Amino acid sequence: MRIRPALSRIKRFVTRQHWEDYSVEEWNRQYASSTWTYLANLEQVPRYAVIEGWRRRLKPTGSVLDLGCGEGTLLEHLPLAGGVTYTGVDLAQVAIEAAVTKIRDQSRERFVCADLRTFETPAGSAFDVIIFNEVLCYFADPVSLVQRYRSSLATEGLVIVSLFHKNERYWRVINQSLASECLQTTVVNELSSGKSWYLGVYQARGTPS
Repeated sequence: MRIRPALSRIKRFVTRQHWEDYSVEEWNRQYASSTWTYLANLEQVPRYAVIEGWRRRLKPTGSVLDLGCGEGTLLEHLPLAGGVTYTGVDLAQVAIEAAVTKIRDQSRERFVCADLRTFETPAGSAFDVIIFNEVLCYFADPVSLVQRYRSSLATEGLVIVSLFHKNERYWRVINQSLASECLQTTVVNELSSGKSWYLGVYQARGTPS
């Protein structure tokens, strides 16, 4: 009897354009109802492999900041050993609670519940890799959000971006804004599902650590 209202809420959720249109409560409801668990499915593995491949090749050790980390799926693709420290940040407390259960080494891995627009990295911190994983499309000004975190990059630090193909307009704007620092871009096509993603890795030049 409640199917129609539920479908209406989902439709409103998926058709909104920006993070600002989503309440914290709505994000938490979506995670509580397992809406986003598909991000850990097999079809997602190829794009995670690209993200981790870039990190391992270009910054095999150091610190990773995962912005919009959700339930911590990316952490599962990072090696436990190898000198990597990890911080994941997400707005949804329900997602963070699920992510925390995936921590393997509390001295090197942590999750923080915070709004990406206001989250402040620890004073003096400098991340070797900052990852925007399927999150920039939720912001009215994604370029400004990327620039906001540049001060938290170590010298020659990397920015890695992943965006679902339906968010191509966001991808074009972001990729163009970072074009002078682009090391590589690629498209991951997952044939069994027909889904694809745009990915890019960029190296900041002259960023103070």
